[in-house]
Amino acid sequence: FEKVGRLDRIDLVVDPANLATVAKAVGRVIPPGTRAIEPKVRTGEIQRMLSSFQLNLAALSYIALLVGMYLIYNTVAISVVQRRSDIGTLRAVGATRREIFATFLAEGALFGVAGSLIGLVLGALLARVSVGAVSRTIDALYVANHADQVVYDPLVVLKAFVVGVAVTLVAALVPALEAARTAPA
Repeated sequence: FEKVGRLDRIDLVVDPANLATVAKAVGRVIPPGTRAIEPKVRTGEIQRMLSSFQLNLAALSYIALLVGMYLIYNTVAISVVQRRSDIGTLRAVGATRREIFATFLAEGALFGVAGSLIGLVLGALLARVSVGAVSRTIDALYVANHADQVVYDPLVVLKAFVVGVAVTLVAALVPALEAARTAPA
């Protein structure tokens, strides 16, 4: 990096009572284009960077939920279209709209339970793989950390499962309503 013989950082250990005086003295002797910062400023920068990183992960999670909703909607809607004659026959022999609706909503719920369980398992595996890569990146670029393992909070796992199933039920509502409106013909 052609920095042999050059300094790019100097750390000073200063008594907090003398911090303002030392900061002014350092500010007078450092060259233009450099800055003297307190550790809490650097900590604040790191916190903002980590907050931004978490926001990006949350946004990607919401996008994944929307894509999942769309896939469930399409799957149940195709199921309704393919079974339209069967639905009509069931209605003709006495099945109520409510029973047809419940059947397709239950199908969506089964997709939701299966998908949420698979998602939790795959998410746990990907988290283990990803935490090492992300930890190395943050360690190399920003701050030394020791994030070398994934901690699974049972409440968060339960919340993820419930949200996965709930989102699936919402996605299956419209096709289930369409199935329930099928005429008994």
